[in-house]
Amino acid sequence: MANAAARVEIQDLIDSRPLSGTQIFVIVVCALSVVFDGFDLQVMALTVPALSQAWGLPPPQFSAALSASLFGMGLGAAFLAPLGDRYGRRAMLVLSLIAVGIGALACAGAQNVTQLAVFRFITGIGLGVSMPNAIALTADYAPRARRSALVTAMYCNTATGALVAGLSAPWIVARLGWQGPFLVGGVLPIAAALLLLVTPESLKFLLHRRPGHASIARILRRIAPAADPATVYVAPPPDVSSGGMRDLFAPSYRLRTLWLWLAFAMNAFILYLLVSWLPTLLLAAGWSASQAQQAVAF
Repeated sequence: MANAAARVEIQDLIDSRPLSGTQIFVIVVCALSVVFDGFDLQVMALTVPALSQAWGLPPPQFSAALSASLFGMGLGAAFLAPLGDRYGRRAMLVLSLIAVGIGALACAGAQNVTQLAVFRFITGIGLGVSMPNAIALTADYAPRARRSALVTAMYCNTATGALVAGLSAPWIVARLGWQGPFLVGGVLPIAAALLLLVTPESLKFLLHRRPGHASIARILRRIAPAADPATVYVAPPPDVSSGGMRDLFAPSYRLRTLWLWLAFAMNAFILYLLVSWLPTLLLAAGWSASQAQQAVAF
């Protein structure tokens, strides 16, 4: 039996070693997932001008479809993303990317605005679950000293996805019609989900939720070959006193809570207003369709 003094906490083990190929692979796959999420987040706004022409509807008719993904993101992030703590970060990331892909592919077959809004809502739920779990999986494999930089670099690829969408949309629409960006936005997340099937689950999750699981030893051999799986453990989460949302409105927190909520809400409103409507507004201002779509990238 291993001596208790020889036990090592998993984060300390990760901190004591250089990044392994496995850790880099996890971070790269999470970054790819976020790139494809960014593509799908932007694709609806880029498609509205072509859709408006194809369906003979004015752009304001697509307001519900443009907003549906944002509502889905909020609900997915609030109620489903935390399930990664129970069922695994990788598992939830795979399911969420499949939801994003299916939602995007369904949008390509939509026959009316109502269907489009429903499918974009499904896409938004997937996006809301995907991004937090990609962050968590990256953070679990990152050393403390480099965690902030690695997580930030990984998450910034949301903008990379939006950039790719803006630059490629004119080319895709010209060849595949308005359905093209949705088709591409459906295939890419599903491809990332397949790649995640060969990506290791979070060691912290496995040690906490499934101690003794066979994959723990296999993953440890790839990031710390000399480590004895029997001596590796995960520190229990800090003991945080229970509380609810009502506590945020206690006299000592009420004003700060309201100001933070207002600042975040206004920031999100302005950001998504521009993201959703900029291509259509530029088109109405006399820009060509390709110029309006590419302008969003920059």
